[in-house]
Amino acid sequence: QAGRAQGDEPLGFTLPFFRHLASHRRIYEMTVARESEASVERHVKRMLTELVRRDLRHRHAPVSATRLDLATHYVVGALWSSFIWWMESAQPLSPEDLNAVFQRLSFPGLEAAVAA
Repeated sequence: QAGRAQGDEPLGFTLPFFRHLASHRRIYEMTVARESEASVERHVKRMLTELVRRDLRHRHAPVSATRLDLATHYVVGALWSSFIWWMESAQPLSPEDLNAVFQRLSFPGLEAAVAA
């Protein structure tokens, strides 16, 4: 489910990703929030890296390898940080609201940096 894009929205997989996470909040509490966090984090970041890289490459072909790598690393870090904040927040947003904020924070700055 996390890999399906939403229309032509940049990083269109983020809303399905946030919805998936929302439906598995209990698993977060049992894994990511505990000592197994490093293993789960590596796995999720690898998955996100491929999704982000594919999305950015598709939207910005051709793009230099350096810009693509930096932009991918930036977005994955922002997604992971947003996920951790969201799971630990006392007043969590809906997946739709979180995605809207994430998209507003990420664009158009990311678009300009990759396209430059």
